[in-house]
Amino acid sequence: IGIYYLNGYGIEKNIEKALDFFILSANQKNKEAINELFKIAKNENNKKAFEIIENLAKKGNSDLQYKIGICYYYGYGY
Repeated sequence: IGIYYLNGYGIEKNIEKALDFFILSANQKNKEAINELFKIAKNENNKKAFEIIENLAKKGNSDLQYKIGICYYYGYGY
């Protein structure tokens, strides 16, 4: 559902609602949702997405630790 809100497929585009769905999935370790959060943090410079990625990275997710490093290096999302 997050993808539909993010891109406005059949419904009004709403990044905040998309984030809510991606966060629910990311908390269940869904890799696609995690990738979408990273894209939003990067492309939209979204602080909320960045904070979620950072919190999951602190829990030991090595993929996210790498991605959070990219965010810090390029200044995405914070």
